[in-house]
Amino acid sequence: MGMNESDSDCVSLQAGNRVMDLLAQHWIITLSCHDKQGCWASAVFYASDGFDLYYLSSPSSRHSTSLAFDNRLAGAIHHNATDWTSIVGLQVSGTATVLDHAEAENARQLYERRFPFIANAHDEAGDLSRALRRTRCYRLSLDRAVVIDNARGFGQRMEWLRA
Repeated sequence: MGMNESDSDCVSLQAGNRVMDLLAQHWIITLSCHDKQGCWASAVFYASDGFDLYYLSSPSSRHSTSLAFDNRLAGAIHHNATDWTSIVGLQVSGTATVLDHAEAENARQLYERRFPFIANAHDEAGDLSRALRRTRCYRLSLDRAVVIDNARGFGQRMEWLRA
């Protein structure tokens, strides 16, 4: 006996809500990309707005330059765990774009609300301030997220797909 459309909508809503909760609880995503050299992973801070994640990065970093080769990224977000039953997190995929000036300004404001130390760094003359001046703002628009919660049982997953 399969799910009807109403059941499927309910599961999708539950998955979407759980994804949003986990995005709000965390602030680091390990991005996975690929380019002519192969696969690469990099951890970045993010701020989320719905199912869009915003992050700052150097345009010369490998995970940034790879977008010219393929702008699809995958990522993992999770709690630290002491055993397999305590693994809780997300596996995600989506499309990344470099934001233009107007979009980047809005995204930076969102990012600075999430990370106040970034807003304060603009007024300082330290390493972080210099590094921030060299960054670009990126958006990862999620098209798929899988909730992993091993406390519910090994292999128990809930999937969200962008409509």
